[in-house]
Amino acid sequence: MIDLKALKGKIEKVNGLDRLWTPDQPLDILPLPADERINPLYDDGFRPYAVMGCDVPRDQNIKMLSVLGMILDMLERGLLPRVKRFVEGTSGNTGLAELAYARCIGVPEVLLVIQRDLAIGKKDPLELAGAEFIYPMDGMSAIATARLLGGGGYSPDDHWGPADDGTLCLDQYGNEHNEDLHEWYTGPRILEALPNIRVYAGGIGTGGTTRGIVKYMRQHIYNFKSIGVLCAPGEKIPGVRDLDRLKEVRLRWQDAIDVRMEMTTRQSYLTTAWINWLAGWMGGPGGGFNYAALLKFMKSCKETGEPYALDDLRINGGPNDGEIHAAFMIPDGVRPYIDHFKANLPSDWLRIETAPLPETLLW
Repeated sequence: MIDLKALKGKIEKVNGLDRLWTPDQPLDILPLPADERINPLYDDGFRPYAVMGCDVPRDQNIKMLSVLGMILDMLERGLLPRVKRFVEGTSGNTGLAELAYARCIGVPEVLLVIQRDLAIGKKDPLELAGAEFIYPMDGMSAIATARLLGGGGYSPDDHWGPADDGTLCLDQYGNEHNEDLHEWYTGPRILEALPNIRVYAGGIGTGGTTRGIVKYMRQHIYNFKSIGVLCAPGEKIPGVRDLDRLKEVRLRWQDAIDVRMEMTTRQSYLTTAWINWLAGWMGGPGGGFNYAALLKFMKSCKETGEPYALDDLRINGGPNDGEIHAAFMIPDGVRPYIDHFKANLPSDWLRIETAPLPETLLW
């Protein structure tokens, strides 16, 4: 574990990094409104809070912290003089973060391996920020393509480094330092805001954010439960994966979860819309994806006692006696996904007056 003063010192050693982020910046942990349309278990003591990764400067997504951990490790290994460009497989957020940090540390080029159906709302900001794009090589995934071009992908040993032409794959899907800032910063911030937290729900794309948060929580909270949220087979939510597509992820995300839940595209977008309508936030579909899983988990605990009884999760004593405090991640904002909402929800579901309630799609 590293203290925040030491982390700040690491960042300030590198000219320009502190323009993007420092540990002095807050991480908002906000309560969901006490409205039965979005929290039908309020009377049962369920108190959900959103971790506002969508407000992390400067690219407004939680991957800024994931990438910073990998950048700091690269710098400490002394690799920077050999790096001419970064290459990464990404659905957008990690690409934006790598572009930002590359400018600060003097890496002149960022090559992103993207899928052909990447949303315009994601691709345009990357292009405006100066990214170069390629599609996955024939018969290969974006992850495998980036690893091939960028030195083979992350390795914890001393042989890791860029390819002969100076191209380095930080490898968000295999780099153990993806989780560092979430253990050092995100987890402590959540616990500071919610000292009696019992449950956390986070989507699994690389597994780094959830691994770091849960690693910290398990050191400090007795009876803490972690929900790893995956796409149901064949479903798509930006930034997260189904079980089959997680086979290429080298981070051991399984070690960080107590319960695995799978959610659908429509569930996620509808729940996100309700959160934004009632809370006044502008979170992206990953937030609804995570909260829908958390709500489904809580309803199962209440109605079947599985995987846990509600009483096993309650706070005992103090001003919050009997409540169940839980958190879920909103990893990014809504703006890049406007076309996705329109594509994945019927038109009458885009208005609060005619949309069904989220819980109607949970079973």
